[in-house]
Amino acid sequence: MSRPDNPVPFAEPMARAYAEEGLEGFWRAVLRAQTGGLDEPDPDMLPIVLRVNSRAYVRLGMYEHLLDLIETAVEARTLHFWVTSLLADPALDPIRSEPRYQAIVERIGIR
Repeated sequence: MSRPDNPVPFAEPMARAYAEEGLEGFWRAVLRAQTGGLDEPDPDMLPIVLRVNSRAYVRLGMYEHLLDLIETAVEARTLHFWVTSLLADPALDPIRSEPRYQAIVERIGIR
């Protein structure tokens, strides 16, 4: 059985971005691969986008963008299973001191 030349083709853009731009480039490539870009996702897809991409948004320092997405999901009532991550996911620690984060948690009544 022969081995393919590129067994993980979706990883190539991320590896290239990391080589050229470091971690910031890597996380931007992750977002592009998973969402097709950094644009606003479909509101029905927000729980999935938040679950998959919240770490990338935090690592890129895109706190305001992440908080915008969380607020949009709250308004659209599409947070579903991702609500527990707001309190438990350590990847979100950097945004927990943000007043907007605290207001969101209070608004949805999970604190």
